[in-house]
Amino acid sequence: MLDFLLICDEREKFCGKSKAVFVNTSKGEINILPGHEPLITRISGDIMYIGEDSLKYELMVEEGFMYTNGKMCVIVASHF
Repeated sequence: MLDFLLICDEREKFCGKSKAVFVNTSKGEINILPGHEPLITRISGDIMYIGEDSLKYELMVEEGFMYTNGKMCVIVASHF
């Protein structure tokens, strides 16, 4: 599990555990799983994550950035 923090339009949208996070970058979609290599990247479009409950959650964003160190994933973005 990843510790996942999603901040959108300066408000916390989600803070908890996630099984996976999917984001769009300029080079295509990437999947963030526990143990992912450290990464900082710009994102745009859909963000999807799978919660502890195994349900998929989706949010459309205009732009933002994502950071992961393999143990946690933080996304800061602006909503359309």
